Amino acid sequence: KWLGLSAVISCVTLIFSLIFFLLLLLQGITFQLVFFEAIVFGLFEQFILISFAIFFSTFTSSPLVSIFCTIALFIAGHITEDLIVYAINHGSEEFQRFATIIYYIVPNLDYFNLKTQAIYNISLGIEQMSLTFLYGSSLIAFVLFLSSMIFKKKEF
Repeated sequence: KWLGLSAVISCVTLIFSLIFFLLLLLQGITFQLVFFEAIVFGLFEQFILISFAIFFSTFTSSPLVSIFCTIALFIAGHITEDLIVYAINHGSEEFQRFATIIYYIVPNLDYFNLKTQAIYNISLGIEQMSLTFLYGSSLIAFVLFLSSMIFKKKEF
């Protein structure tokens, strides 16, 4: 299921990327490698969201609940760093503890958001790219493993 959904998302991303590169060419803007990095890591973020969507669908009875949980994870995954900074600067000790727990539980999807780096032509180093890829791959494998364990125990 994950492979099929990922293949569809990859094809759509490829088509949009080709259109993007064509528009760059027509505008006379030079291609930067960081554009490609941003697209690849954005696609990888989508793979992570697909794995969580499958995970949520294994134990929820309604597709809407699964969709809501996936959207909530997407939002939470992009604000975890901001939440922890806000808690440290402005929050009580209880809120700081809560924010720290959320920070370590919710996957940090901002690692895969390279839009700002693409705008300012700041390429990630190979070490940072490798660590981010390892983080995402581990996360996908773990979530799909949990999904398969839940699915095996599910009674039909």
